[in-house]
Amino acid sequence: AQELLVVDAGTPDSPYSNMFGLLGLGGLGGLVGAGAGAAAAAAISGSGSSGVNFSGFAIDGYVSGATVFWDINSNFELDAGEIQTTTSADGSYSLQGVVKGVGQIVILGDGIDTNTGGAVGMMASSTSVTDATKAMVTPLTLLMAQGVSESSLLQALGLTSISSLADYDPMAVLVAGVGDTASAGTVLLQAQQLFAVINAVSGMAASVSGTAAEALAS
Repeated sequence: AQELLVVDAGTPDSPYSNMFGLLGLGGLGGLVGAGAGAAAAAAISGSGSSGVNFSGFAIDGYVSGATVFWDINSNFELDAGEIQTTTSADGSYSLQGVVKGVGQIVILGDGIDTNTGGAVGMMASSTSVTDATKAMVTPLTLLMAQGVSESSLLQALGLTSISSLADYDPMAVLVAGVGDTASAGTVLLQAQQLFAVINAVSGMAASVSGTAAEALAS
């Protein structure tokens, strides 16, 4: 069986820290400390950082109608003062004013997979990206946002033709039917399988404490 290699243990500030530890994916790092979103937003505003436009797609299949927001304090909760929008029918989103390297982009579990019509769990991606106009949010970028190295994921999935998962859209490759469709299929399938495990653990935790975030942070 393939194993995911984790680069560092980091500090368990995320609500998902315990869950990723249970899955053997517990590398955390680079997260803004917990606190009110409004306070963090005010501090960033006071620093003179105007931010940039972040755009991309929510992908587990394309995800429509999902709440997407800039999670400034990386607590996976939509706090007052945090920028938000909703993914379009084609799964795309756009958020204006995001500061690179601060917090993360979160997709809440209120959207619909346009391929299956099924519900989709929460996903996230780091704001430390090369191209903010291709900031994809997928189950794999969720792992990367929590400290799992991109190189380790690519190695574990046996992918050599993909240089970056952060801006990779496997759905576009599969729909077009051109390029490395085999790798695109692998990325989508493996991401969905990992996501199923993450959602199962999150669901069990939520049944005990009321919410997945509370259970996984405890």
